[in-house]
Amino acid sequence: MNSKKLLCVVKLLILILLAKQNPTYAQQAQIQNNQAWQIKVGAAAIASAPAWVSNDEQVSAVPYFSAQHGNWSFGVENWVKYQLPITTDLTLSWGLNPRADGFDPEFSLFSTWSKDDVFDSYESRDPELLLHSNVQWSWLSIGLAYDVTDNSAASSGNISLTVPVFDNHRGMQIKVSIAADAFSKEYVNYYYGITSQQANLSLGRNEYWVDEYAVKMSMGIQMIYPFNRQWSLMTHLKYTQLDDLIVDSPLIENDNEQQAIMALVYSF
Repeated sequence: MNSKKLLCVVKLLILILLAKQNPTYAQQAQIQNNQAWQIKVGAAAIASAPAWVSNDEQVSAVPYFSAQHGNWSFGVENWVKYQLPITTDLTLSWGLNPRADGFDPEFSLFSTWSKDDVFDSYESRDPELLLHSNVQWSWLSIGLAYDVTDNSAASSGNISLTVPVFDNHRGMQIKVSIAADAFSKEYVNYYYGITSQQANLSLGRNEYWVDEYAVKMSMGIQMIYPFNRQWSLMTHLKYTQLDDLIVDSPLIENDNEQQAIMALVYSF
């Protein structure tokens, strides 16, 4: 299992190195000299196809908010984030983000959850607060995160490549991304594991516990289409391939998940 995961990560690293050797677009980190507030508000529609047993597609409409002042940014994508530009290509950042990857969490954007017997009397997991750090080098991003609430005490790492494939210099942008997320065994057991106390063989919820890390591989497409200087349409499509350690959980039915986000945003 570990060899397969390692091979996937190595392949991703090779792809990143090849792309960096022959870049076709320049994507440089901008040093934040503007101390004025930059605020975006709007509404977003989110559709998700989760991997839980017998869980139908989920749809939700939520408000969108993002604010930036100097090196600080706040919003629904990043609760709080501080960016430290080192060069035009290299930026370091730190921040806090929530995580609620479990089944029917206390705080969720969705209200549609599976009614399958396997979830009968299942105790949902509490959301977490992640402290994350990130290194952004042009198209390449490497990040680490840790649960500071100690709900799962899980750590995770991310490596991703986001390539701009279209930019008409009028604001319209299309980017393609590929990423690998590695999660510690604490994450897998917290969200997908079944303890002996939670197990119920009559419901098909057998005990499940792992002693290895898991890797999620994902691909995404992002688009920004500006109507004018204030209004723009943002879309994001994402496909995630789950690790076998997650798929083997009694709570999981599919080996992949999909998500689509469309947001109408006003900037001022």
